[in-house]
Amino acid sequence: MVSRTQQNLLQVLRDTREFLARPSNDFAWTSWGSSEDEVRQMDDLIRRIEAGGMSDYCDITVLCAPTGGIQEVAESSGWGQEFLSLAKRFDAAVEAISSSEKAGKDTSVLTNPRVIGIYRFGTRSVLPILFSGGITLTVASITGSKRGVHVGSTIFIMAFVIWGFSSLQAIVWALVQTLRETGIKSLLRDCASNPAVAVVLVMESLMHCIFGFGGLWTVLKIIALNK
Repeated sequence: MVSRTQQNLLQVLRDTREFLARPSNDFAWTSWGSSEDEVRQMDDLIRRIEAGGMSDYCDITVLCAPTGGIQEVAESSGWGQEFLSLAKRFDAAVEAISSSEKAGKDTSVLTNPRVIGIYRFGTRSVLPILFSGGITLTVASITGSKRGVHVGSTIFIMAFVIWGFSSLQAIVWALVQTLRETGIKSLLRDCASNPAVAVVLVMESLMHCIFGFGGLWTVLKIIALNK
């Protein structure tokens, strides 16, 4: 039988599902190809909780974490503020669940205003910076300015550097919080029981590292060429 606290969590997930099912959502920045993929995963989580599967929170916390699938869809689809409200309700619902319902597991609260603020700034800055870099490159190409091309390239690449680091800091913070609250053994057990989620996290982290550190290295090389 589903308890009242479990019902509160289920209601948050159902409300989130409604947002994810919007036809106008943009999934370009997520690992999901369409709304059907993410809605299907949300439906699976809801069914598992309804069936009493409260011992594994890994999938849920990943989805609700900064840079997670829901956060990225919300930011790119215009309902970022609504996501923050959902995240607060999610945290409150999880906090209210008793230790027995959690089956002895703690759940990391992965909504830090400062971390989310940095992430939102980074993701919202990408398109304006890309546009500025593209304009600079176009003008430099037309005028034949080599230095202008270097400046435009630097601006263009910096968009990916900012996006990479702003996303990476959120992932690192969430990982540190999880390790503090559950320990390395619990984290490894969760990854072993959810290999697909673990692979997505590792691949996403590597991608952000490539954009962040790789982009920064490229920018420094361009600057060195102009000395």
